[in-house]
Amino acid sequence: MPFEELKNLHNQINDLLKEYQHLLEWAYKIIDLKGQNVSQIKNLLDEIKGKNISDLISKLNKKGYDLIKAEKTDITKGIENLIFRLLEQTRHGKREEVFYTLSRIYIVAEENFPKELLEPFKPIYSDSEFKVMIFSFLNGALSKITGKAPNQEQNNE
Repeated sequence: MPFEELKNLHNQINDLLKEYQHLLEWAYKIIDLKGQNVSQIKNLLDEIKGKNISDLISKLNKKGYDLIKAEKTDITKGIENLIFRLLEQTRHGKREEVFYTLSRIYIVAEENFPKELLEPFKPIYSDSEFKVMIFSFLNGALSKITGKAPNQEQNNE
């Protein structure tokens, strides 16, 4: 099987896992609203969420790096100017502040907020998961700003 077919299959499986997570999130909310026991669905959700977080961390890191390596735009300038504020807000777990700061950068640039970057702000993720995902995005951007080479995974994707 050629590499492109394997890569395509890999991407399809990852897309299905994400869709499965969204369905489990929906089921969890519905069952919880009805006051029923959600522990079994919560266990499934936690398992699939862990697998998807790992993939998302890599994607966010690459997204941050790719964003900054692109030619200067309002977004790259905004992130470069506010990256240390974003790092501090993230460290303190201030989701609303991080979201507001990133939203403001994208609004000023008249760009859509990236779908991948919305994911860490969902309430199903713990504070530590949120921090790791945002730090990954900011680390990708920071690696370009500081002139340090990205890790090997970024070069291979």
